[in-house]
Amino acid sequence: MAKKGLRNNFSKKRPYPEFCKSSIAMLLQNRFYMGIVKYRGVEYPGLPEPIVEPAQFERARQMLKSRDQAGERKRKHPHYLKGTIYCAECGSRLSFLLAKGKYPYFYCLGQKKHNGCSQKYVDAEWVEKKIEDLYKDIQLPPETVKKLKQIMEKEIVNQQASSILQRKRLIKKIEELNDKRYKLVEAYYQRAIAIDILKGEQERLVNEIGLAEDQLKVIDGKHENVQELLEMAIKLAGNCHKAYLKAEGDNRRLMNQSFFKKIYIGEKGKKMKEPEYTDLFHEIFSGDGLNKSDLVGTAGLEPATP
Repeated sequence: MAKKGLRNNFSKKRPYPEFCKSSIAMLLQNRFYMGIVKYRGVEYPGLPEPIVEPAQFERARQMLKSRDQAGERKRKHPHYLKGTIYCAECGSRLSFLLAKGKYPYFYCLGQKKHNGCSQKYVDAEWVEKKIEDLYKDIQLPPETVKKLKQIMEKEIVNQQASSILQRKRLIKKIEELNDKRYKLVEAYYQRAIAIDILKGEQERLVNEIGLAEDQLKVIDGKHENVQELLEMAIKLAGNCHKAYLKAEGDNRRLMNQSFFKKIYIGEKGKKMKEPEYTDLFHEIFSGDGLNKSDLVGTAGLEPATP
């Protein structure tokens, strides 16, 4: 970007400062580019035309948030499982240690903080194998994948039909709320209301608009984008073990973060605790959104419990 002439605000000490990563992150989260300005703690519709759609702004915000999703930091001894695996006994995060520079272990951070946990150090290679086995256990058989796709297509058709009217109502509600915000600003300029009343009402309206926009995004997400995402997720759920075995460090980390919120690791010889799936894969493996009684014709088709 610097080569293309993109620079940060200049100063006497730094007449031509380059953008750093934190500056770009702040830029991408600035609501001014959605046409919103803030004055004395109150957000107002700005005069400049928005250059970013709310959906694009939210996607950028979520992407920035996802980079820190697993709570993983670049340290001296990185490992692709850090930030994803947790202690099965106390629920604390497991951290990685390379003892004497050659013996890889995971250990419970809760135990290090003397929380009463008795979890012992766990060999890293054993943990890696357990995660591979977990993907093998949860991988859906072809019959279940086929049935899932059929149910998904039927669900989406029904939802599209019922969401058209909801979408119209939400758009009308957002327009009415924005109109109220403009009227409040006019009333303030005419000294009809005090600044504290304006601030309180504006915050309330902004929250209501945000809720309505979130609902609108949920409805819009039930169309092509979500259908494509579900198709990809179902396909991956039917091939996750093979894909995980082929993947290397960073790609394994991304797969783990996509599938799981938390994977619980206990001591050797103990039964592995049920993992916590992300919302998307919870729907596929154990959720109510895609009715499990319809997906599983017989006990043999149900994903095995890790």
